[in-house]
This record gives sequence, structure tokens and C-alpha cells, in this order.
Amino acid sequence: MRIRIVFAAVALCVVSLSSSATVVRFQHQMDNGTFVTVDNASGWLQSTVVNLVYAADRSTRTGCPYSAGVKGLFKTGDRIFVNQNYLAWFDYSIGDGVTYPAGYDNGWSRSGELAGFWTLDSATQSPKYYRMSPDGCWNWPANELISGSASGKSGLNPYWWDAHAPGIEHTIVVQSTSNPSNALFLSSTYAQRHPASGFTVLLDGFEDAAGVHYKTQYKMTSNNLSVDIQDGSDSPNSGKHILAQHEYYCRPNDILSAFKFKSSVNVVSGNVYAGMWIAYAQDEDGSGCDVIAGSEQWPPSSHITLPPRYVQSNQTLRDAGSSPCCATYPPNTFVHMVDGPVCEVPYISRSIEVLMVGIPQGTWLRFGTSPTIDASQPRWQFINLDVPNTGTGTLGDPIRMPLQAFGAGNETHDGTVGAGLGHGVDQLYTLTAGKWYQIYYQIQTKF
Repeated sequence: MRIRIVFAAVALCVVSLSSSATVVRFQHQMDNGTFVTVDNASGWLQSTVVNLVYAADRSTRTGCPYSAGVKGLFKTGDRIFVNQNYLAWFDYSIGDGVTYPAGYDNGWSRSGELAGFWTLDSATQSPKYYRMSPDGCWNWPANELISGSASGKSGLNPYWWDAHAPGIEHTIVVQSTSNPSNALFLSSTYAQRHPASGFTVLLDGFEDAAGVHYKTQYKMTSNNLSVDIQDGSDSPNSGKHILAQHEYYCRPNDILSAFKFKSSVNVVSGNVYAGMWIAYAQDEDGSGCDVIAGSEQWPPSSHITLPPRYVQSNQTLRDAGSSPCCATYPPNTFVHMVDGPVCEVPYISRSIEVLMVGIPQGTWLRFGTSPTIDASQPRWQFINLDVPNTGTGTLGDPIRMPLQAFGAGNETHDGTVGAGLGHGVDQLYTLTAGKWYQIYYQIQTKF
């Protein structure tokens, strides 16, 4: 019989943001005495939801979350959304709910992005996908995104991407306006840690007929913490930047993501994409990709459980990792994803992908652990919701990006498995000053 979690006292308040609001917001006290904000849209007893939040948080640090009060990665400021089909962790805090050892980044931000996802079984009111942990517990409800997804061995240091990965990222690569040969990598995850980004929360659990909304605004920020797209440095700041608004809509079976952006000047992009970091794939320790030599930063293969290995689409799929390149598969074929070697040179992504100019609205990609991507094991569905090259360029009617690449695969230098939807690497596209553009998609595990 599953051990119940003893839950702490909580303070209740109702999020009454519309005449038909059903979300109950409460502050949940975690194992270390800190609080996290929970939006309960499940209709279940609060005690049931509290147990789910405990299990999800603990699962990012231990494989036995029902028998030990181990503090996980959730932190005060984050938002935890729960309905009858999933628990979602939106990360609004600087750093995580644990202190990482030397060499890790305790000031990392994810800037409101989705960092964790747990599929729920509405019949049992518990996580749907348990896996065997390295500690020997059968009921480890591991994160279905990367942070904490392999940290099931109690007492070990967190793995590298627990502290550094985004979960989901929204990224724009542009040519510097003063030097086109200088590519600037601008990503949503960096914004919250840089004051010049103007990171702002616009909607915080607001409920209407479209769903429950979490919305942010910021200037796109580089990994060296600059918003200036003239030369990639804010000293001095030219005022040339890309403003973004990002909104998640939580709905009963899925989450919608609308990423909108506009540049203050004409600028050429080399790629615009949304990327999901799903799981570890390779142990990079002791290789040329190891960041801190002599320490365990990537999980051994025994800790890497149930990452996606099969891909399917309603469009023709191309296997970029096949030899000779590139094998193709007709729509609805289940294609096996083969991992590349550890720390492969050059840096490549071995993707199973849809490649076409202007990916049509409704194009879907499925990826999961089962050879038939059935609901018995972890899986995802990712759908493009935009009609390419439509829209007038206003905030209310943005230009829908003509996306060209949509796939799931193994990034061998990161030792990860992920998925993404974007315009395409080195596919140049001019963003016109003052025009709003958009990538709009749906993700879900129940389909």
C-alpha cells in the first residue's frame, strides 16, 4: 500500500479572477519550511493536492518521495498548477529550492518557463508514470522534463542540468546589427536575472474561458546578460533590443504556449525556436564535455530511465542521424531514435524531424518510451497551432513564423534528449522593426 504523505498547514485564498473561477490558490509549506504557491484546478481535496506537490518536489531529489521528506527544486516564488490530468511547475525564482555545490549555478533563472510536468491519473488521483528508482523504490514519479528527472539516488549531488537546464526555452539567434558575423544567442531563461530585461509578470494564474494563464514580458537576453542586439554588450546600451511576451494557457488536457516578440530595429535571425529539455541520454563524466573534471555531473546509464526513444508525426519524418543521411519515413510511422556517442564531434543533434518550408498548422509530433507511443509509458505530443506567414504584425495579430524544423532527438554534447519547433538553424529571416511575430503551439501527454 502506498505511504501517504503527512501534509503541512496551509493558508487558503480563492483566485476569483472571473465570474466562473474554479481555481483555488493556496500557499503550501514545503519540507524545509518555505512556501510555494499552488493553483488547484482539480476539484480534489486540498490534502490530495498537497500530497501531489510533495511527491513532485521530492522526486527531483530522491527516488523515494513517499518515505522521506527530502526538499526538492521547487522554490518560493514558483507557481505549481494542478488539475485532474497533470501537475505543472512554472519557475519564477532565482535559483532552486536547494543549494548546489561549488561549480554549479545557484543564481540560474528560468523566467517563468515550464520546468516540470507530472502526468496524473484522474482515477487514482496520483502520478501516472512511476518508475523504479536507483534507491529501489518502485513508485518514483520522476519529472517528465529534465530538471531532477534522473536524481533518484538519495544523497548524491544534483546532476548538471538540474541546476542549469530550462525545461522549456524560447530562443532567438540574431546577427549583431553592427557585425553580421557575430551571432547573438538570446533566450527567455536568462531574462529574469538581468535587470535591463525589465522582466515583468503580466498574468499570474488568471482564469477565463481559454484557461488559466501565466504570462510574462521581457527583453530577450543573452547568456552574457545583455539585451543589446547592436553588439551583444550593454556597455553602452544602444537601445536596440527584442521585446517578448510569453503566455502559457493551462487547460484540462494540455498547455498552450504563445511566444510573441518584436525587434526595435530590423535584424536578421538565424533561428527562432521553442525547445523542450526532456531527459538525460548519455553520461558525459570523464569526457571532453565534462564541465567539472573529476566529479559526477551526469547520471550513469542505470539512472536514465524512460526517456523518449520513439517518434511519430502526421508528416514525413527524416532521420538526421542515419548513415548514410538521411532515411525518411512516411506519415504515422513509429521511428526509433538512436543515441549518438558520448561527446560527439562536431556538435550535432541527432534528430528525427519534419523538415519543410512553412510547417502547416496542425502538424504534430509525438515522442515517447513505448515503441507505439501508447499511454502506458511517458510520452508527449507537440502540435504547431499557427498558419505560417499569416498575420499583420500587431500584438493582437502577429506574423506567424514560417517554421521549417520540428523534431525530437539527442544532443550528444549536452547528453540530453529533447524536442523543438523552430525556423531552422542558419535559415536567415529578417525581423522587421516594430512588427510582432509568434510561435504558438500545444503540448500534452494525454491524447
